[in-house]
Amino acid sequence: MKTKTKRDFLYEGFGFPVHVKNAPLIFVEGTWALNINQNTLRRLIVHQLVMLPSRFTGHQVHFIRKTFGMTLKAFGDRFSVAHTAVIGWEKSETNPTKMNWATEKDIRLAIVVEFGDASSLADVYAKITTAVAEEPKHVFVEHDAA
Repeated sequence: MKTKTKRDFLYEGFGFPVHVKNAPLIFVEGTWALNINQNTLRRLIVHQLVMLPSRFTGHQVHFIRKTFGMTLKAFGDRFSVAHTAVIGWEKSETNPTKMNWATEKDIRLAIVVEFGDASSLADVYAKITTAVAEEPKHVFVEHDAA
């Protein structure tokens, strides 16, 4: 089985572009594929989404909801919106969701509490309260191949 490490790799398996640095690749069925455990990759990506300097896209909201392991209703209930609002956000696909900024901050902070270091919550809150761009930005993940 052939393997290699690529310094910069664009992964789009979750519906939005993720730039993976030092990406371990494996040659499978005639193509090079990312060779990272999907759960590990999800955790790396969800951490990067917290500090993303742009508003969430529909695909990113879908990714976050699935990473939380929540149904549309459970996700809506958690963030005090109707499940139809979540459906609307996710239908925006690669475009910004246009959700209320307070709700988006709540989602970002919930990610920190669930998957990160809750002791850094105040620092994260201070950083994400600054204005973010309306245009979607790419997610960058650095993987230590060593």
